[in-house]
Parts: sequence; C-alpha cells; structure tokens
Amino acid sequence: MDNASIAGFQVFRIEGGDVNLILNGSNSLISDAGAGLYVGPGTSVAISGTGSLTATSSGGAGAGIGGNSYESSGEIIINSGTITATGSQFAAGIGGGEHGKAHVTINGGSVTATAGWKGAGIGGGTGWEGGAGEITINGGYVKAVGGNGAGIGCGDEGGHIAPGTITITGGTIEASAGSGAGIGAGNAGGESGRGPNIYISGGSIKASSNSGSPIGQGAGQGECPAPKTEESGEVIYKATLPDAMVPPDAGNFLTFGDSEDVSFTTKRNGSAYSYAYSGAGYAGDDSLYFYMPDGTYVVEGSNGKSFGGTINGAEATFVVVPEPAILGLLALALLAFRRK
Repeated sequence: MDNASIAGFQVFRIEGGDVNLILNGSNSLISDAGAGLYVGPGTSVAISGTGSLTATSSGGAGAGIGGNSYESSGEIIINSGTITATGSQFAAGIGGGEHGKAHVTINGGSVTATAGWKGAGIGGGTGWEGGAGEITINGGYVKAVGGNGAGIGCGDEGGHIAPGTITITGGTIEASAGSGAGIGAGNAGGESGRGPNIYISGGSIKASSNSGSPIGQGAGQGECPAPKTEESGEVIYKATLPDAMVPPDAGNFLTFGDSEDVSFTTKRNGSAYSYAYSGAGYAGDDSLYFYMPDGTYVVEGSNGKSFGGTINGAEATFVVVPEPAILGLLALALLAFRRK
C-alpha cells in the first residue's frame, strides 16, 4: 500500500462488510478521482497499528478518508496509528465528500484532518446535505482544520437537512477554521442552515475560528445549539487551566517530575464529577481547556497541579490552588525552621 497513486483512478476502495486495517510502516494513498481511502456507505473500517497512513484526495470532490462526491462515509473507526487525511475541494478531510456526511469514531492515535475548500476537517462536505453526521471522539490527539467548513462539524452551506451530532468524551483536540466554527457549523447556510448538536463530557479542546465561533456558529450560519453535557443537557462553558501541564515547584526543596501523560480529575460543588482528562497536552501550549456546566470546581492533576474556579454562565479561568500534601510539607518545613 506504500505510496499508491494512479492518475484518474481510486487506488484503494473499501466497500461492503467490516474491515480491520492494521498499519505497519509508512503508507501513502493519493487519488485525483475521489477519496484517498474510499470507505463507502454500508462499510465499516477499523484502523489500528503502529504505522502511519497519509490519505489524500486531489480531485473528484472526495474526502481524504471517507466518501466520494454526493456520498457520506461508511463507519470509520480510528483506534491507533498516525493518520493524516486531506480532502479535495468541497470535501472533508475525514468524512463526507461533497454533499456527504461523516460517520467517524476516534478512540486513539494521532489524527490530522484537513478539509478541501468548503469542507470540514472532520465531518461533512459542502452542500445542503453536508451535515456533520455522527462524530465521536473518545481519545487520542486530534487536529482538524476547516476553511469555510468547520474544523469538526458541518461543511459550508451544510446542516439544512440533518446537521448531525458531535460527542466528545476525551482526547486532546485542536480544531480551527476560517469562516466555519472551530467545532460546529460551517460558514453559510442562511436561516435554514443549522449546526450540529454538540455534547462534551471530557478531554481538552482548543477551538478557534477566524470569523466564526470557536464552538457553535459559523460566520454566516443560522441557528446552532449551545454545547451541552450529554447526560443532563446542561449548557457548558470553557474553563481554562493555565500552565496545567507544568508541575508545581514549591521552593528548591520541593520539585515534581513531569510525566509523559498527565491525568486530571474533577470535583463539582464538593462532589466527584465525571469530567476528566489524560494526555500530554498541546505542542507549545501548556494550558488545558475543559467544558463544564455552572458550578464551583476543584481540578486535580497527577503532576501535582491543582486548580479551583467557578463557572457562572460564562467562560472562566481557573487559578492554581495548593495541594494538601504541599501544604503539609510546607507546614512541617516551617515547624522545623522555627525549632532551630
């Protein structure tokens, strides 16, 4: 499968049935006549392994991985591996071709998806039928880049018929777009164009858009539901944890070793809350970005960093709070100093 490309022909098509695609080594698929890796309707492909896959569509309004023009993708499941997918004009990086939707689940791996003109990074292609489809992210490192379409969500002019659903329960996610939302709706669409339902219950999400909303509405899009928790349906807001990946240093005698993966657990209003994160953070940015409903929170990291803050109908930046263990050690140090 390495470096497969034939002009005017799709070199790798998955149609009908369930397929396990196990990556080993470096693999490249390029098509100028549709999807780079074609995953047709009614098909399921699960991608895993330790290798890499670069799938590119350079023509035919096909997705990098997913459907061709006027097609939604089959079920695409990414469990591991390094995936780079680029769609041709009007199509998604991963998901639907022009006028198509996505059916994508990401459980792990490192995924970079870049839209063609008017498509979504992960989601739908352009056109009224080009809604987000069904997108679930449970883990991994995901970078999704849209233009007039969303980073993750609908393509440009999408969402008129069925905008779809985006569910995020974990992972480290970076989603950006030009006129579309970072996560949500594409750019245009008028009053009948809608963004998808967005449910977030875990992970760190760094979302941005040049002229649309980071999460929600594109620059020219109609109605888009506010992001919510899936369980209770409460509206959620961004909580920034500044420098969360940097361990605390309480003087020269107390230092904490950094670990490759840091996990964070959350308490809301004094009780354990389900929102959690595990990962190594973003390249060049040590902060984390959680999305949670109104409440007073304490967020504790396995690297010794703890945060406290309150969300009350708006975004909030949490502040560092001392760990109980650190306070105890400081008290002992102070007591020993006084005894001298």
